[in-house]
Amino acid sequence: MKQEKGITLTSLCVFLVVLTIVMGSLAVLTNFFNEHFSYMHNSGKNAGEFTKFNLAFLSDVQTSNIKVNSITNSQIEFSNGSKYTYKNEKIFRNGEVLANNVKQMSFTKEDKQVDNSTLTIVKVSILVGDKYSFNKTIEYTLKNY
Repeated sequence: MKQEKGITLTSLCVFLVVLTIVMGSLAVLTNFFNEHFSYMHNSGKNAGEFTKFNLAFLSDVQTSNIKVNSITNSQIEFSNGSKYTYKNEKIFRNGEVLANNVKQMSFTKEDKQVDNSTLTIVKVSILVGDKYSFNKTIEYTLKNY
């Protein structure tokens, strides 16, 4: 009896089909990962610009007995002298650049009656970046005590 060694043509074809499917799946997953990693990396840079603004704005908003002296769509001035201005895709605090690459920004003010006190709420909408933008709208409640 003769014993045959080796692989058949059918098993070789099955192996090649399975290998092609596995390699194609890995290519799709790798491409997906790279695209989203790039998105997260670039949107993180834009979030950093917002964080710089947010930290400075929070320190002013949380000052005791703070009031809004004047407010427009692109500028707000507080009673402690801090002034935030949006101009030429930049945010300025008292004339110094605080954040860059800001595509849109607006300030609005609203007074809400809660129990026996009036709360002043400043709403800030901000869009930072182009392709991988960071978009946020936050309401800040002024510390009135």
